[in-house]
Amino acid sequence: MVAEDDEKQAELVRRYLEREGHAVRIVGDGLAALDAVRHREPDLLVLDVMMPRADGLDVVRVLRAEGRELPVLMLTARTTEDDLLLGLDLGADDYMTKPYSPRELMARVRTLLRRARRPGGAAPPADDPVLRVGGLV
Repeated sequence: MVAEDDEKQAELVRRYLEREGHAVRIVGDGLAALDAVRHREPDLLVLDVMMPRADGLDVVRVLRAEGRELPVLMLTARTTEDDLLLGLDLGADDYMTKPYSPRELMARVRTLLRRARRPGGAAPPADDPVLRVGGLV
C-alpha cells in the first residue's frame, strides 16, 4: 500500500511496485492509511510523512501502538537527521528521502518484504546467551 497525498508521486511509486509484480492500493491521507491497514492488512506500507488528516509519523505511531508489525518504509521530503531518527524511533522500518532512486526504492522494498517473510524472523529471547550473526555463532 502507498500512502501519499501527491497523486503524481503516488502513481510513480505504484508503477515501480507493479513492475515487480506487487498489487498496489493508494490512499491519500493518514486516516485513510490507518483504515486501510486495519481492514486490508497489506504486506508493506510506503508512507509519506506530510499528509492531511494525520501525518505519517502519527500513522506509524498508531500502527505500532496497535501491535501491527507490517513493514513501513517512510518516503518523504523531510531530509534532516532529526526527521529520520524520529521516523525510525516511532517504528518505521526504513526511511528514504525525496528525490530518490527508483532502483534503491525497489531494493529496499524487496529487503523489507524478505525480512518480513523470513521464517523465524523474530528476535531471540533477551536471555539467550548466544550471539548469532548470519550463519556465525
